[in-house]
Amino acid sequence: MRFAQTTTFLLAFAAGAHAKISADALVASINNITQLSAQTNDIATNIRFTNAFRLGSQVLNNFRKIVQIVKDDIAAVSGSDSSASEARPEFLNVTNVQECTSGIQKMNKTSAQVNGVEKRQAVPPYTETNQQLICDALATFVQVHIALLSTVIGKSGLLSYTPLTAPIGAVLRTLEGVVDTLAFAIIALIPFCADDTQQRIDSLDQKFQEAKAAYNPFD
Repeated sequence: MRFAQTTTFLLAFAAGAHAKISADALVASINNITQLSAQTNDIATNIRFTNAFRLGSQVLNNFRKIVQIVKDDIAAVSGSDSSASEARPEFLNVTNVQECTSGIQKMNKTSAQVNGVEKRQAVPPYTETNQQLICDALATFVQVHIALLSTVIGKSGLLSYTPLTAPIGAVLRTLEGVVDTLAFAIIALIPFCADDTQQRIDSLDQKFQEAKAAYNPFD
C-alpha cells in the first residue's frame, strides 16, 4: 500500500474526524465507483488476442476515470481539493497504516488534556445506521474491485503483446494509492463497523499486490 498518501490524509483527522459530505452522498459516490468497476470488469472479461489493444485501452481509460472519481471523493470527505491525496515527504517512512489508523481513531475517541482543559470526546460524524450503510457500500466496492483486478491479472498475458502493460501498471499504482487514502480516511469516520471494513481493505490490498506484480514484474 502507498502508506504516505494514507498517512498524510489521516493526520488531518487527528484532532477530530469531521465529515464534509453527507452519508447519502458518500454512499452514492462509492456506488458510482463500484458501477464503473463492474463495467470495466465486463470489458476486461471480453479481451481476446484480436481485440486486446482496443479493449485494453478502454480498461486503461476506465481505471483513470476511477482514479479521478476517488480523488474527488477524497476532496469531498476532507473539504479540500484533490491534491490532498498527494504524499508529503515527511511521511514516506510510515510502514504500518493499520496501526496509524488505530492510533488516530483512539485520539478521536478519547478525551485529551490541552493546557489543563479537558476536551470533549469526539462524536462520530455519522449515525450508526449511516455508518453501516457506508460500510456496506465499501464492502460491495471491495468485492467488485477484487473481481476486476482478478480479471485484469488474468489478461496480463494477452495485454503483454500490446504497449499497454506499462501504462496499466502505472495506473494500478496510482489507483492503489488513492483507494488507500479514501478507504482509511472513511474508516476513521465509521468506528461502528471499522474492523470489518479494515479486513476487507486488507483483502483488496493483497489483490493490488498481485495485480502490480503482473504488470510491474521488476518492481
